[in-house]
Amino acid sequence: MMIILIYFQYLLLLNMGFDYFKRFYSIVEVVYIVLVVLITIFCVSQLIGDMTEQSYDNFERFTKIERCLEAISVFIIYVKAGYFLSLIDSIAPLMDNIAQVFWDIRYFIFVLVLQLIAFASCFYLLGQNQLQFDNISEEELATVGVKYDTFIHSIWYVYYNYILGTKNYSSFDLGDATQTPLLYILFIWASTYMLMILLRMLIAIMGNTFTTRNKVAKMVKVKDHLRFVMDNWHLRDYALKDKSQIQYIVCALSADELQSEKEKFAELNYEIK
Repeated sequence: MMIILIYFQYLLLLNMGFDYFKRFYSIVEVVYIVLVVLITIFCVSQLIGDMTEQSYDNFERFTKIERCLEAISVFIIYVKAGYFLSLIDSIAPLMDNIAQVFWDIRYFIFVLVLQLIAFASCFYLLGQNQLQFDNISEEELATVGVKYDTFIHSIWYVYYNYILGTKNYSSFDLGDATQTPLLYILFIWASTYMLMILLRMLIAIMGNTFTTRNKVAKMVKVKDHLRFVMDNWHLRDYALKDKSQIQYIVCALSADELQSEKEKFAELNYEIK
């Protein structure tokens, strides 16, 4: 199956040229092929290792890496499913909306990440004051702990509290609690900015995207079908054995606003019959 996939990607590359790398799903397919090749290499290396009495540590390391690659490849396969779901008329507008939302919020995500790092840095610095000068007992550290004691932990703390909304401020009153006022001020400001401002901006951006794209839902369906045809244009020789038998109908339709497009084509179809 992998050989067939690589062959069709090769034909698609010949047909599209450098435009092949401008397609999102082309990148998805290339990454999937690379992952499968790597997984195959790891599997072969394990077989060779078994023949030479490979140690359990090496077996464990290779197996973990292999399963991580398999998990990523499975996710990519389901991403690729979006390409075929877009060919279903009832689902195509939804898939287009999802893709457009990701594109429209790219700058918002950049601002969100910057603010997340800013708040995480503040919590991390105040947390160092708590750990060094607030005389926190070993029992408090073991039971409650300072959730933002490292910079990485502070990033996760801000993410869980102000993006997912879990609201955990149990670490603020540990020890002498000299940093408590500043921590609560930072907590209130982060909650207001992240949840009340940025979250509502995200909802507004998504709502505007859905409204805009729903107006062109019919064109999206046509575009997805045409894209599928053009992506597989290199297979036309297999689908059309005798091109001399193909007949083209060229006609001109009057711009009559009183008739819908369906009525025009219905009349044309009746006349041809």
